[in-house]
Amino acid sequence: MRASVTFAPASSPGASLPPPGAADVGGAVCLGYGIAISVGVLVFISTVMLASYICVRAKAGAAAVLVLVNEDGAAPILF
Repeated sequence: MRASVTFAPASSPGASLPPPGAADVGGAVCLGYGIAISVGVLVFISTVMLASYICVRAKAGAAAVLVLVNEDGAAPILF
């Protein structure tokens, strides 16, 4: 028993090709997700930097208060 296999040329009307506008729609969707992801990453980095800045400023402010109190000869304030 012998089986024959035939292949249709790529330019034949029976070949399954995507519609002409399908590639454009997929590209636009991917671009939208890419922009959303990059904006999300930027917001995350900005949030981390802001939290770090606030913590450093709070720590520096507390250290400055303790130094000023110690220079005056008074007892240090402990929080």
